[in-house]
Formats: sequence, C-alpha cells, structure tokens
Amino acid sequence: DSSYAGRTKDDRASVAISLKGGKAIAYFCDGRTQEAWLKGDVKDDGTMRLTGSDGAKLDGTLRGNKVDGTVDVRKKSWQFTAAKAVKPSGLYRATTEVRGAKFDGGWIVLQDGRQVGIVDSDGTPAAAPPIDPRTGAVTVNGTEITAAPAVP
Repeated sequence: DSSYAGRTKDDRASVAISLKGGKAIAYFCDGRTQEAWLKGDVKDDGTMRLTGSDGAKLDGTLRGNKVDGTVDVRKKSWQFTAAKAVKPSGLYRATTEVRGAKFDGGWIVLQDGRQVGIVDSDGTPAAAPPIDPRTGAVTVNGTEITAAPAVP
C-alpha cells in the first residue's frame, strides 16, 4: 500500500495515485475546473493503465519511489512525475450531501504541504477549500465534513 503525488511537467496541474493490492486509484486536478478520477490495475512490472469517465486515461510506470507517466483528460495530455507521498501528503476524497446538495471533493496534498483540489456541488466544480490533512476536516458552505484518504 502506497501513495504518490506530484505535478505535471508544465506545473499547471497535480496528479496523485494510491495503490493497494494490485489496484490503483488516481486523481488529476488543476485546482480550478479540470479534474478526473481514474482507476485500474497495476501489473507486476509496475505499469498501469487507469481509466475514468469521458475517456480520461492514465498510463504510468512505478519505478522505485515514483510514478512517471501521462494523463489524458478532455483531449489534452500531460506528462507527470509523482513521488512517494508520506502522510499527511497524498490523495483525499469526500462524497456526501451538504445542505441538500450532492458534494464530491478531491484533494491532493503535496509533499511540501501545498494542496490542490476541486469540489463539485451538484455538478458545478470550484476550487476546493483547504483540508486539515491530519484529520481530513474541511468546511464546505459552512458545514464541516471529513475527507478520507482515497484507496482503490
């Protein structure tokens, strides 16, 4: 079980990947409007092809303490390197209802403490408010919820 987090080569977005038992879940996010959740299998040689909605895909290779690869979202392609993430850095998600609205939030906490995320409230994406990565606590529309580490 391990997590990896990093930035795209052009430094415009972040990618985090969580691995467990030969499975992977990944999140691509620019912190504004572009995001994708992806999942799939990790082969014994460390290669992975993860897929998400709307044709999103991630091709990556785990070598040592990092994952290198390419993620394609909305007909754009980004190269990335994601280094091993030690808690509290990593990938977090919260899916719940807040004041009657369906809420789905994703956060990438980078190794230097920077956070990138998007919250989607009833289909409208916006930059995510900061979470407390030690507890997962985050306040959305005046309501405190808890984000948990994302696992495949």
